[in-house]
Amino acid sequence: MNSVYEEPHPIGIFKIYLIGKKGVGKSTFIKSFSPYKFDTNTKLTIGVDLLRYDYPIKPSDKNKFISFQIWVSNLDRRFEALESNYLTGSQVILIMFDVSDLTSLNGIDSGMEVIRKRFPKYNIPIMLLGNKADLMDHLEPVKALADSLVKKHGLMGYYEISALKSKNIEPTLRAMADFFLKNHYPNLTKSP
Repeated sequence: MNSVYEEPHPIGIFKIYLIGKKGVGKSTFIKSFSPYKFDTNTKLTIGVDLLRYDYPIKPSDKNKFISFQIWVSNLDRRFEALESNYLTGSQVILIMFDVSDLTSLNGIDSGMEVIRKRFPKYNIPIMLLGNKADLMDHLEPVKALADSLVKKHGLMGYYEISALKSKNIEPTLRAMADFFLKNHYPNLTKSP
């Protein structure tokens, strides 16, 4: 017997792995577009957290969407052995840092080396996210540093965001959706 109401299915499932040091705002980022109420008393992620988010390909058609599976890790040494399990199968890696604390960028060079050595045949695209842009008036020096890291490591781009204020979240999600569609469903990206 067929159901009168059928739940729409995603066109594809896009696995994203979000990493960064403690306190850079990873959990706040995923909660900024979550349908659940935002909690400003967020506790730090212990181990790994996961969010599924359905992103519409066209805002006018809610039945055509991509499901983002966003895995979040706080890079705690206790969970280092699990890291490669969560990275496996990721279509994009997001590296987040805090624009108001440039020490949160420390370790990106060595982190990139580890990712490239562990997954040499996958060549997983990586995007750099500078969070907490609402705390800074002048972001030019941060942008110059981030742009140099993008160029040095061949990253897919850099976005300055404010997860708390939901600033630049939509362009970041759109860039990932466009990347996914272009590489996995190119016919959907062509205009009718």
